[in-house]
Amino acid sequence: MSELEKLADTIRTFPGITRKNAIHNIVDMFPTDGFPNVFAAEGEDAAVIENGSMCVLFAADGIMEKLMMADPYLAGYYVVLVNVNDIAAMGGRPLGMVDVISSRTGDLNPELIRGMQDGVEKFNVPLVGGHTHPDCNFDSIEISIIGSVKKDDVLLSSTAKAGDDVVFVIDLDGRFPESVPYTYDTTSHKTKELVQAQMEAVAEMAEKHLAHACKDMSNPGHIGTLGMMLESSD
Repeated sequence: MSELEKLADTIRTFPGITRKNAIHNIVDMFPTDGFPNVFAAEGEDAAVIENGSMCVLFAADGIMEKLMMADPYLAGYYVVLVNVNDIAAMGGRPLGMVDVISSRTGDLNPELIRGMQDGVEKFNVPLVGGHTHPDCNFDSIEISIIGSVKKDDVLLSSTAKAGDDVVFVIDLDGRFPESVPYTYDTTSHKTKELVQAQMEAVAEMAEKHLAHACKDMSNPGHIGTLGMMLESSD
C-alpha cells in the first residue's frame, strides 16, 4: 500500500468522519424536494430557506459526550461557537439561538451555563429560549441557531468546482486545551471585538462575492472537511 493509499484509508476510518455516516440515513427519510422555499439543505453547514430576497439560515449542533464529561465549561462555550461558525460559513450573520439541556441530576451544571454565557457575550448572539430535560440518565447540550443572508450572497459548500483554488482560512494563534487536547481553540482567549470582527469578515467576503463556496472546518479536520465539500459538490 502506498503512502497516499494509507493516508486515504486513515481519513476514511477516522472517527471524526465515520461518526457522521448515519446522517445520510436520516436525511433520506425526510426529502425536501416538495418544499419550494428550501434553497439548500443536505450537505450544508446550515439549511437555507428562501424568504423573499433574503434567506433564513437554520442550523443545529450538539456537543460530544466526551467533551461534556471532560469539561462542562468548554462544552457550554463551544456549543455556541460551533453554531455561530455554521452561520458564518454560509456568509450569514447570526440572529438568535435556542437550547436543549439534558441533566441526570435535575440541576443545571453551573460550569455549563457559565460557558454558554461567555459564548453569548463573546459572539454577541442572544439565547432566546429552549427546553430542559431534568430527568435523563445523561448530560447533554444542544443548540439551534438562525441567521440571515441575502439570497445572492449565500455561500454553499456544494458549489465547489474543478479548477477552483482551495484556501484554508485558519487563525494560527490558537491553543489545545488541556482538558480536550484534540480541540484547537482560537477564540476563548481573544477579545470579543476581535472574534466578532473575524466572523463579520466572512459575511463581508460573501457580500463582495470573493468566493463561491465555503465549508466550516469541523471534526474531520482539514482534509476530511475538504472531502465533505467535494462529496457534496459537482
